[in-house]
Amino acid sequence: MKYARSNSGIYILSRLAPRSKQRGMFAMGPGFFASAAGGGPTDPYFAYVQSLMHFDGTNGSTTTTDVISGQVWTSVGGVLSTTAAKFGPTGLNAASKGFNSNVNAGFNMGTGDYCLEGWIMAAGSSDRCFLDTRYAGAGIGCYVNGSGYLGVTNNSAYIGAGSTAVSTTALQYVMVARYSGTIYAYLSGALQFSVADSRSYAPNTAITLGNSNVNGQTFGGYMDEFRITVGVARTTGGSTVPVPTAAFPNS
Repeated sequence: MKYARSNSGIYILSRLAPRSKQRGMFAMGPGFFASAAGGGPTDPYFAYVQSLMHFDGTNGSTTTTDVISGQVWTSVGGVLSTTAAKFGPTGLNAASKGFNSNVNAGFNMGTGDYCLEGWIMAAGSSDRCFLDTRYAGAGIGCYVNGSGYLGVTNNSAYIGAGSTAVSTTALQYVMVARYSGTIYAYLSGALQFSVADSRSYAPNTAITLGNSNVNGQTFGGYMDEFRITVGVARTTGGSTVPVPTAAFPNS
């Protein structure tokens, strides 16, 4: 796979302007939610993607590179593993924590729309966090909760949870998106819950995958193909979203 050149991220305000406005490219307008939610040859919202992690590499490697920024995410215990792969040669084995990004203003979600999506396989229940944006202040944690269900939390408490157990034997597609002040959470393409969340998330934050900013809440399972989109939700809150059938595209 090819990676973008290294940089430290682009400083963009909340409800971000697409990267294409800085690169002279054309970005598709509204109305492409169905196709943009899954994998495929091209992504009509690629200009809004702030992180794209394929977790492709050598089995046992402790480094992984972000396609968008070229940043090498720091392992805090996570390793690449052939047994964790959904697409490509390897995925993330987060049995001993995961990977942390550097501070990146591209992750500034503010009060706007966003979409956090990828593939997860849980190691069990008991509040295991697979994505956390709360390092710099207000943000969101995405969990498998104590009942084994998909859940999200703010900086002090759970604000929503589903009622379908996350698989402990196979990778499943998960999407957590905020559209017009409401979070919608999907598992294997089916809506699990929705909850109002109009908070302004902290700017200039780091993000962790497979770990939490709370001790003892390491995910412990497998992850693959994670994409972070800021400024576009990729859903308008329907009961289903398409499940990708291929790796997320690099363009």
